[in-house]
Amino acid sequence: SRLRIDFSFGHSSVLDGDPRQALNLPKIAEILCNHHGKLKLLIEGHQNPDECSGTDVQRSRAVFQWLVDVGCCSPSLLRIKG
Repeated sequence: SRLRIDFSFGHSSVLDGDPRQALNLPKIAEILCNHHGKLKLLIEGHQNPDECSGTDVQRSRAVFQWLVDVGCCSPSLLRIKG
């Protein structure tokens, strides 16, 4: 299944007024928790060519941090790819 966490141009903060993020982040956390450590997630960050270098990694880290801090997901289940 693919659940996207979209960001506004130039932004890397999660839940910065985006209702789709507010719906999809908890869904992702729930899926991970329901699989009791048997499912791992690769978080892939993307950026537009006109955005600052490193925006993709910042976005990946923001999603990772939300899933760990708020979604109560184990960091060992998550990998980041910029």
